[in-house]
Amino acid sequence: MSDPVSLKIRGEGEYEVKGLLWDQGFYQIAHGVDGEGNPVAFRAALYEEDEEREPRRRELVRQWEFLKDLGETGRVPRPVEKVIAEEGEPMVVMELVEGESLYDVVTGRRDCREGMEPTQALSLVAEILEVVTAAHEKGWLIRDFDPRRFWVDGDGPVRLVSTSRVVRRGMPLEAFQLETSRAYVAPEVRDEMTGTMQRRSADLYGLGALLSFLVTGEEPRDRVESPLSFQAFERLQAWELPGQELLIARLLQPLAKKRLGRAERLKPFLSVESLPTREMKGFEMTMLPAPWLGLEMENPEENRGLRSQLSEGPLVSVEGGQDDEQWGLNWPLVVFAVVVVVLALFFALLSGG
Repeated sequence: MSDPVSLKIRGEGEYEVKGLLWDQGFYQIAHGVDGEGNPVAFRAALYEEDEEREPRRRELVRQWEFLKDLGETGRVPRPVEKVIAEEGEPMVVMELVEGESLYDVVTGRRDCREGMEPTQALSLVAEILEVVTAAHEKGWLIRDFDPRRFWVDGDGPVRLVSTSRVVRRGMPLEAFQLETSRAYVAPEVRDEMTGTMQRRSADLYGLGALLSFLVTGEEPRDRVESPLSFQAFERLQAWELPGQELLIARLLQPLAKKRLGRAERLKPFLSVESLPTREMKGFEMTMLPAPWLGLEMENPEENRGLRSQLSEGPLVSVEGGQDDEQWGLNWPLVVFAVVVVVLALFFALLSGG
């Protein structure tokens, strides 16, 4: 499929590929029509060496199974046909989803430069939660919640159009599946390959990262302890909705056991009227992860915190007046020298007496 224009495909039906939509290296997505002229999309797994053929086929079959399991939700492209030929690239034919990604919705409109209104953002996440809940019930994990993966067309439903990271619980991953948007993936599964990390709370972290982007317009960072940028942190605290801050804080906890553990537990909080409060169990001590200002410095390598051997996590550097380092003095050494001098004088006086 290096040049997909006017390419003929024959499976159970006949299709014609018209053009390339997306090239991600190990697979391509193209658009075309079926035998009746209806628009469809094609996802083809690509490989250059023979040893890559079977892993790519397994990857495509896995995505086909996900679409089949979740097709009834209306939140993923409708699967049409799986074309796994003996020769050539394996391919999945599916519904063509048009519109724009949530990333483009937020960044491409003047009135959304600093994020959406909370009501709209919470409503979108509630829609996405439907496919997450259905996926969990059928043994799937979505893991990567990059807003570029979710598309919306006008007033239609939000749909997950990119399924390259979905995994069936307990199924090992292929190496090429690690090409993900790490900031939207829970820390404990960013490099997990065995398929044994089956916590559903990993998907709730991804939803928290996505919600943070929707309401702030700032993409999260892949730092475990400080996923929020300084701008995102300020915008969240500026909202007159402390419950929104609490909800994102609970979802972005680096430790899975401190998040909401199941998708159905998140659903009651996804409206402005039902946001959590500090009086609710599990939210009493929840704090929004503060940004580490050292990451925004022009020369972060000069920050003392980055050179600390105590922790790899963010360290708070308090700015003050003229500190010890500014004067170039090592006060413990100065005190020790003074004590030594005083003792020497004392013993000299004794010996002279």
